[in-house]
Amino acid sequence: MVASLRLVTIARMRYAVKHEMERVGFQESGRRIPFMKKGYQGVNLALARAFGERLLRYREDRGVSRRQLAILAGIDPMQITRYERGRGLPAADSLAEISKALQISVDTLLLGKANREPEPTVKNPVLLQRLREVDSLGRHDQQILIEMIDALLARSQAENVAARRAKTA
Repeated sequence: MVASLRLVTIARMRYAVKHEMERVGFQESGRRIPFMKKGYQGVNLALARAFGERLLRYREDRGVSRRQLAILAGIDPMQITRYERGRGLPAADSLAEISKALQISVDTLLLGKANREPEPTVKNPVLLQRLREVDSLGRHDQQILIEMIDALLARSQAENVAARRAKTA
């Protein structure tokens, strides 16, 4: 699965390189990104910079810090910084995890296509309405609410573990 995703992503990167070069009028100068993985040495600087700009924009739009994104994607925070500065492109598995953490498609993140993914489904209509209202709150209030939800979920998980242990005892 990962190998096929990697091949598809490499093909998309090659296509994106060509498109990005045409879009920005990039003239091939032989400049390569020095510390990219061996398979990506042919990818030019223009694509990496465009990817970095999109990554930064989507991350900031969602109010996620570099550290938070790195934790969600399971990669080193310095890698996020490198990507945002246009100094490299992520491997296919990292790209998939980053796009999942930012809740956007790989195409949108890598190629800049503006196809919207469907909103997550919430079965409870009252909860859905509250989530929409929460989205309009300030970042500080949203962070407080996230911490409260995390505490509630942790308590629920602890109660479930205690109940399972009580059944086995």
